[in-house]
Amino acid sequence: MKATLKPPRFFESLKIGPQNRTTAAVIAASYLVVTAILVLSNHLGSLTTRVNPANYEVGQVAEHDLISDRNLVYTDAHATRDRANQAASEVPPVFQVDASVKSSALGTFNAFAELLSKLYSTHVTPQKAYQEINSQFPNQYSAADVQTLLGSRNLLTTISIAANTLQNAMNEGIAGNQAKDFGKSPGSIKIVRTTGGTPHASVIPVKEVVTMATLPDYVKTQLASQGLDAASVGTVVLLVQPFAREDAFYDYTATQAARAQARKSAAPVVQRIAKGEKILKKGFV
Repeated sequence: MKATLKPPRFFESLKIGPQNRTTAAVIAASYLVVTAILVLSNHLGSLTTRVNPANYEVGQVAEHDLISDRNLVYTDAHATRDRANQAASEVPPVFQVDASVKSSALGTFNAFAELLSKLYSTHVTPQKAYQEINSQFPNQYSAADVQTLLGSRNLLTTISIAANTLQNAMNEGIAGNQAKDFGKSPGSIKIVRTTGGTPHASVIPVKEVVTMATLPDYVKTQLASQGLDAASVGTVVLLVQPFAREDAFYDYTATQAARAQARKSAAPVVQRIAKGEKILKKGFV
């Protein structure tokens, strides 16, 4: 009597006949292969994966290399802020010319010029002229200065030249010494003059700005083309310097407004990331 082989209970439970056992075995093997592939893909995913950057937060440590799954265009906030600050730093500080200071200085000079012309024309002694000048314009000139003025050739013409030179200097604006603080950055200042209610602005390199300290050099430069001898140029400086006044003053409010506008107008910095480009390495924040 032959022994009868019984089918495995697994197949019996599935009620699979002998003719279908081969098919069932293939299905089971396929299941195992698929499961193995999924396990391997999970392990490989720890090395690299395509991700959507929006799914990650700032400060999060990357568990694997982050690779963009699409073409991205975004505004770089840090670079945009740096660009805006750079634009603001390049805006020159604003100095406003105070016309009332110029008017007062020129009025005082004209009064002095009238007195000096009278003393020169009447041939008074230098000592008497000094006393007269010192009584009306105290501490402006020494006795030696008065003697130099009265000894000048063509003094009346020199006085006229001095008046024009003083007016030109104050029209351009004689700035305070704080203008030199902007010598390195941004390297220039904006001087605003208002004529007839209309402002007129000029951007001037700091090295060319007229201050009380640089006024003598300004006068010499202005007179260089007029053919005056050194003595006459010295007399003009002597006449102008005591009556010149700083009349261009730093305008903090206008400067800050201009710099704020520069920040606002700065174009944003746009960055692009191509699909498939690595964004972040595993382990980096």
